[in-house]
Amino acid sequence: MLYGLKNYCLLVSSLLTQALPPMCPTQSMKKTSIAYPTSPVNWQALQPAPLQYSRIDPSRLNRWMSSSNQLQALSLKEITLPGAHDAGMGIVSQCSDFANAAVTQTQKTSFQTMLENGIRYFDVRPMISRTNEMMLGHYRWVGRQVGLGVKTFNLHNEGCLGYSLESMLMDVKRFLNKGLMAGDREIIFLKMSHFMNFYKYNHDQSFFDADDVKRLQHEIKNELKPYLVNKNDFLTTPLKALTATGPKVIVTLDTNEPLEAGFHAEHNIDIYDEYSNTPLFNKMKKDQFNKIWLSADKHYSVLSWTLTQSEPMAVGCVLPRSLGYIAGYKCQSIESLSQASQQGLATLADELDHIKTYPNVLYTDFTGKQETQVAIDINERRLG
Repeated sequence: MLYGLKNYCLLVSSLLTQALPPMCPTQSMKKTSIAYPTSPVNWQALQPAPLQYSRIDPSRLNRWMSSSNQLQALSLKEITLPGAHDAGMGIVSQCSDFANAAVTQTQKTSFQTMLENGIRYFDVRPMISRTNEMMLGHYRWVGRQVGLGVKTFNLHNEGCLGYSLESMLMDVKRFLNKGLMAGDREIIFLKMSHFMNFYKYNHDQSFFDADDVKRLQHEIKNELKPYLVNKNDFLTTPLKALTATGPKVIVTLDTNEPLEAGFHAEHNIDIYDEYSNTPLFNKMKKDQFNKIWLSADKHYSVLSWTLTQSEPMAVGCVLPRSLGYIAGYKCQSIESLSQASQQGLATLADELDHIKTYPNVLYTDFTGKQETQVAIDINERRLG
């Protein structure tokens, strides 16, 4: 019995997912339509007012990129953006049989709230549900049978869905529309990867084929086309040039399928994003500092300031509490782990400044205003 349990636990912990009671309730999204505004701003004449970052009021974080002439003269490769890991998991709307929020939820707020809080880089994972709806999620392919006593479990694509793609696009569009009317120069970076189509591949390792990628681009263009950045050299172009006609959104896709204008293949951008795969804060911190030190000058580097559940932590979440207690496993959720990394943000800007090495993205779980304020502090130091 215990041997079978240990075998089962090992597999599920590799998912970072948890065994569920019945399926989580499915989220219902109303379809809405948002018109594009006509901007009253004379973009040729617009000059953002100089502003010391350290004096930015928290209520003005929604336009922090628009608030400095110095910043607007730099490129994305020369600044730090605050980012959200697995940004679509602000809610848990539907789960597989072996997953729940404790091991899949990485955020607590909507895209609208994150945007208003100043978050500008979003790790987005589009998935097509078994009902053929385009969603965002946190899944992993397992593809194995696991014996637990007399019962055998079939693990396929395991994880949870979060917000719908439509919900995210509506939030982004509202924010950009509002910024256009206000004369803002914000840039949003949507990094899309980990594609899965459960409508076509229910019991096989899932992916997006050419038709799925085409559908994804179509849905994005329907809402964000006027704001898409077409330039391929957007990482090295000054912000003021990218935003010469208003706020913009950059969309990258981790795919080899053909892409239309306004979409960029991730493999052409040289993004360095390697998480530390540890629940220990000091180990994660040392690992990430080493990776940033080695990658910052050569790549568009992401500081993955996130902690990952260990096997016993994940397994403790998988098992019923009584069984987990007997087996010696104690649940520790992603959210509880994130508290240590959140506390570590307090000294991060000082520590990066000490080694004179800075990431292009500061990327966290359960992202809030603090991440934006830290990124602003890092940029202030980069600017001297």
